[in-house]
Amino acid sequence: MHLNFYNLEKEPFQITPNPEFLFLSTMHREALSLISDGIEQRTGFIAIIGEAGLGKTTIIRSFVQQADKQALKLIYISNPDVSFIGLLKSIYRELGIIPNADDLPEMVHDLHLFLIYEYKQGHSVVLLIDEAQNLPIETLENLRMLSNLERPKDKLIQIVLVGQPELAEKLKLNELKQLDHRIVMRVHITPFSSIESLAYIRHRLSKAGQQDLTIFTKSALRHIIKHARGIPRILNILCGNTLVSGFDYQEKQISVRTAKEVIADFEGRQKKSNLFKRLLVPLSLVVVISVVVVIYQYEDQVLSGAREMFASWRSEPKITEDETVVVTEPFKASQNKIEVPPPVEKETSKSEENTSTAAKRVFPVKIVVKKEDTLYNLIQEIYGTINKELIAQVKQQNKRIGENGKIRIGETLIFPEPENGR
Repeated sequence: MHLNFYNLEKEPFQITPNPEFLFLSTMHREALSLISDGIEQRTGFIAIIGEAGLGKTTIIRSFVQQADKQALKLIYISNPDVSFIGLLKSIYRELGIIPNADDLPEMVHDLHLFLIYEYKQGHSVVLLIDEAQNLPIETLENLRMLSNLERPKDKLIQIVLVGQPELAEKLKLNELKQLDHRIVMRVHITPFSSIESLAYIRHRLSKAGQQDLTIFTKSALRHIIKHARGIPRILNILCGNTLVSGFDYQEKQISVRTAKEVIADFEGRQKKSNLFKRLLVPLSLVVVISVVVVIYQYEDQVLSGAREMFASWRSEPKITEDETVVVTEPFKASQNKIEVPPPVEKETSKSEENTSTAAKRVFPVKIVVKKEDTLYNLIQEIYGTINKELIAQVKQQNKRIGENGKIRIGETLIFPEPENGR
């Protein structure tokens, strides 16, 4: 619904990596170029390191999508928390070969023969390991065995390690120093600048069919960019959530107030939100109308009870100091209790009256909303009554009515004929 409201062809701020929406900042371009150059030069190890949410996986998937499948044999490992022999089995499976044995030296030897064959065919075998910080230390240490598979001038397998800063910390350990020294190329991806963040949002919207930033006010954009801190994933979450909230409020241009609500909710510090404040007035109105309707339906019973009570007060004898009162029967509390009979007959009568009121009108009724109008007052005026079924029926007919019953001045509302004559 919100996509049509904002003239978008597709969801612009998905948090799942999608190469179609790839936005190359300076760091992203450097990382993608580094991978391509390192593989072309057969350098061996390459490391791409950056905080979570900075687009590392998107870069890898973009490289895989653009790679020459005729020249490259790509192995993509996304869940690397395995032993070295488990990693070898994954490599075998991705290459479509079957190991002759589970013996580690034999598996490495057979892989070596396969890599030599691919090398002679002019193919490069590339091992891409995402979330490489999750690799066990022993598995990382044994990766050196694969880097030893080489020809006099070239490495037979190119290994790209992509991970968070914990990977860089692991590589500093004494037992991994030799592996660290074999990483020929490495790049650290940094968060977007404010300018890059703005360009990123514009890029995403354009890919989704919206060519400008008028969906957001400038103040809303400033708040979103400030709180996202240059992390693409957070930019996606905040922008995506503000689109949904903006649609709920029917804002053609998302306000800073809506952006602040989304940010507060995302950061977990929304105690008494502005959303609650916005809903407080219409909710109070609903309560007041409900009370008035109940009193209206039971007015005869209430007034009758009140008259009996006042009449009993007036008829009670006044006792002076000289008078003696003889009590012939114990006092019963139930004698003064006002029992209101069930309003079966009156309710039926009111229903008939409401039906009669609605029946006098020619449906559907069209009303142009004025300044003092509310949805519930109009329903009461048109149908002579108000209930959940009527409210739902009117909302179904008028899709632009907000969840909280919000209507806009100058808007034309259509009131359909009540179902079942209600």
